Amino acid sequence: MLRGYQDRKNLPVKIGDKVVIKAGTRITSTNPSVPERIAKRNMTVTVRSTGSGQSIPPSCISHYEVDTLRANDFDDEIVEATLAVYRHECSRLGYTNVDFTPFSFPIKNPEVLWAGTGGYWCSADINDI
Repeated sequence: MLRGYQDRKNLPVKIGDKVVIKAGTRITSTNPSVPERIAKRNMTVTVRSTGSGQSIPPSCISHYEVDTLRANDFDDEIVEATLAVYRHECSRLGYTNVDFTPFSFPIKNPEVLWAGTGGYWCSADINDI
């Protein structure tokens, strides 16, 4: 089972592969009239794209990035100013501004995307294929 961010080159499916979306799978769509649905039957689709998933807040700086800033000999004043900007953004998004950990952050698993009815994009969790 793949959980959170995964590099696309490590995903078990590639663009152009045919995969089976199992009955009962939650499918999201760009179709505004039906943005989400449950597959009623198995469907064979051609993968047109893949999503890598997400494990950390996209706008919050990590301890690794802080260490990188300091390792590149940035002036402490520049490092602190950069951190202040990130802390403000993290706080605005509902994350703590001290250690950058989320209060409640949903992990997004990798997904497969295909062209659905009417040209709208559809996607499903890669673990459901």
